Amino acid sequence: MVIDMNRVVKIDLTNKEVSQYKVKNNVIGGKVMAVNIFKDIVPVDAKPFDINNTIVISTSPFISISAPFNRYHVSFISPLTNLFTTSNYGGIFGLVLKQLGYDALIITGISKHPIWIEVNEDGIYFHDASCYWGLTTSKTKEKINSNVHLIIGPAGENRVKYANVISNQKSYDKYGVGALFGTKNLKAIVVNGKSKALNLNPCFNCPYQCGKVFPIKDIILKEKEFVYLNKLSQNEEKLIKWKKLADDMGLDMIHLIELYLSISKDLDIETLIKQVVYDKVEYNIKNRMKKLNIEKEIASFLGLCSYVLKYETVEPYIRLFNDKMGLNLTKEDFENIVMASYHLEQDYNKKRKIEERIR
Repeated sequence: MVIDMNRVVKIDLTNKEVSQYKVKNNVIGGKVMAVNIFKDIVPVDAKPFDINNTIVISTSPFISISAPFNRYHVSFISPLTNLFTTSNYGGIFGLVLKQLGYDALIITGISKHPIWIEVNEDGIYFHDASCYWGLTTSKTKEKINSNVHLIIGPAGENRVKYANVISNQKSYDKYGVGALFGTKNLKAIVVNGKSKALNLNPCFNCPYQCGKVFPIKDIILKEKEFVYLNKLSQNEEKLIKWKKLADDMGLDMIHLIELYLSISKDLDIETLIKQVVYDKVEYNIKNRMKKLNIEKEIASFLGLCSYVLKYETVEPYIRLFNDKMGLNLTKEDFENIVMASYHLEQDYNKKRKIEERIR
């Protein structure tokens, strides 16, 4: 299968340079592209906070053909697991990035001072972010004045291992990409384009709304966040307060609640957040590695939210893809693509573990 996925750029934060990058193997986007890039450019002995660790933001090859193909991937070596990992994101960031003509961004190096990156129709630009460093995600969004972004808060700046990024009212990632942004002195990535999607809900065009939207301050909760928060309180005002505080700090809500439930209940959640973010108190969190689920991997590969699989299988979306792309691929073809990527990822992480034991 050959699909044109050749607009990949490498963004060097150390030297403030942008260059075209040619993916060596003829691979399509998403996680498949990301794992191939990592294999080629990131040493297996790179540590999460090393200069060699890289962030790859890769769009699904089908992200703009039809709803609900609106997912993109952010791949990196996780500070939490010390392994290559990929997070599947929704919202409009990936769509606008694709509409600007970019299939993937490869972010390397470490900036000497805080910066934010702007991607628009004219190119990619570096901006000083010193005045934004230390601000919450909501304050940073106001200052940058953009609707489409990935932003970190103080948790990411202080390298909390489960710090996340905020994008269009939603928090993403539970493996610490926010801490990696902070290590690289990267406060935000902003994409600006003339997209009709810019004024849409973060779950735009998706028939399966996985977030519960509270009427107070338009706070958006993913289903799992809503379930976890209800373990703490049935008071909606408290839920909103805790969620907003976690998002402002750039903390993953699920890990935060798991942590809170595992320690002394005498400690209120606001104090816990302060300790984690500002006092840099570290707590151990269990990492639950997911078992391989072929259906979910195919859905992710297609750019679908796995929430879709609660209601139907991937076959209708494979047919839709074939109709749009003029191809005739079977589910077995997709399984082969997914498994090849999976084995490449497993091999890379196995080598990382071997290197870790040697050291």
